[in-house]
Amino acid sequence: MALWLCRLEPDGLEAVGRDDGVARRLGIGGWVLPVLLGQGAEAAMVELHRLFEVADGLPLLLEWLIREPCGAVEESWLIDQLGALMSMPRAVQLEGRSALLIHGSGQLDQPSLTARRMRRALAQRLGRV
Repeated sequence: MALWLCRLEPDGLEAVGRDDGVARRLGIGGWVLPVLLGQGAEAAMVELHRLFEVADGLPLLLEWLIREPCGAVEESWLIDQLGALMSMPRAVQLEGRSALLIHGSGQLDQPSLTARRMRRALAQRLGRV
């Protein structure tokens, strides 16, 4: 069975919760929420945590939108934040595993190395090693 998701822009997060009923009537089964690094990332992450903490509502799937290369400090911070969100009950699970979309990996210096590091760190964080 397919799970239809609706991707939200960073300025459209107010739809989460408010528009869940309409989304369900349209056959949408979850929201895709953007994760950005850079200016405003910490405030945006606070808002994502708030949305994930709401008990009921549609499942939530994170999408890391890479718009510029990130360093080790940003990557480590991002992994901590993603791990916390992906362990919450509202996080979308695919085949029993936490899911994360990544868009723009071409912006990274070594995308496959970054993916391996992130996969390993998130697996440890989520207790799946």
